[in-house]
Amino acid sequence: MVSRDRVSRDRVIDDDCRSAADVRSRSRAVLARRRELFSPPERCDPRPEPPLPAIPDPRGVPAIDALMNEVCAAIGIAPQAMLQNVDDPAATLALMTVLGLCVRRLGMVRKDVRALFGVVEGTMNTALTVVDRAWHAHSFTRFTDVSAIAEAVRAEWSGGRAFRSCPITSILDAVAAVTGVSRIDMVSERRTKTIVQSRHIAMALARCLTVHSLPDIGRRFGSRDHATVLHAVNKLRPAIEALERMEGGMDVPLDALVRRICELVQRATDV
Repeated sequence: MVSRDRVSRDRVIDDDCRSAADVRSRSRAVLARRRELFSPPERCDPRPEPPLPAIPDPRGVPAIDALMNEVCAAIGIAPQAMLQNVDDPAATLALMTVLGLCVRRLGMVRKDVRALFGVVEGTMNTALTVVDRAWHAHSFTRFTDVSAIAEAVRAEWSGGRAFRSCPITSILDAVAAVTGVSRIDMVSERRTKTIVQSRHIAMALARCLTVHSLPDIGRRFGSRDHATVLHAVNKLRPAIEALERMEGGMDVPLDALVRRICELVQRATDV
């Protein structure tokens, strides 16, 4: 015969199990209800992605479009080629002329011109320097014929530095051919003495012979900052000045120019 105490104890255990099961089932029900209430609804038709910002088109401004056509006709290049091929000397000359005349002839704000053409501050400064020299040397006004201004800017450009629009890739190839350091090493993180010296020579020449700014040159040399390029330019400044005093100056073929500056740097290192 089963004692009364055991029966009551079994009943308590059954009640506890039943209450625990109820608690678990209630908890599951509450969690499911919360998921229904607070989970974000599924989108049947997701929102379309926002459109990309429009690329600035200077040809959309009638005054600039007319100015570009006149400058490109005087220099002998298509306006579209001027906007796309910045490594071509004629395209670079046309772009510099248009940038400078947008400020001097059309009276536009420098920041607006930069945003419209997508150029950096260094390129804008170079354009204004060249155009201002020709502008003041010939006493031009806003009513002067654009073709005459373009010819004066061309003379000022070629009379300054013949390789002013030389591509950085050509400079890297010329330095690599003379020094024996490959282009990959010059733009890499390696810091041996020979590689650093070749890299500094290429950076200094890129600053002297192109219209690129210091940050842009640094990006072409393995994403380096402008301070690295400025250090290379300051370090090579005595060699560049000595090179400009030599016969022919900077108006010699690029490989001869690189050979001369390498000799000057090596001579200064041996002293």
